[in-house]
Amino acid sequence: MQICTKNEQINANLMEAARAVPYQVGLIKLSKTQLKVLRSIMLGEKVTAEQIAERCELSSSWASTLLKIVWEEGIW
Repeated sequence: MQICTKNEQINANLMEAARAVPYQVGLIKLSKTQLKVLRSIMLGEKVTAEQIAERCELSSSWASTLLKIVWEEGIW
């Protein structure tokens, strides 16, 4: 499990993807909390809102909302 921290370096895979399609990077506007949630999920991992809430110190309902947003926007 990846720990949610401030001032963390950007993942190398994310940087590579951003370089490949720089014109789309501006379309993704994540809040700090959404980014925190995404960073707490390992690639290919299936998670529940309760797991995300615990990892990122959020309420279960807020974690559920954030997961729904990143899923619907195709970010995760």
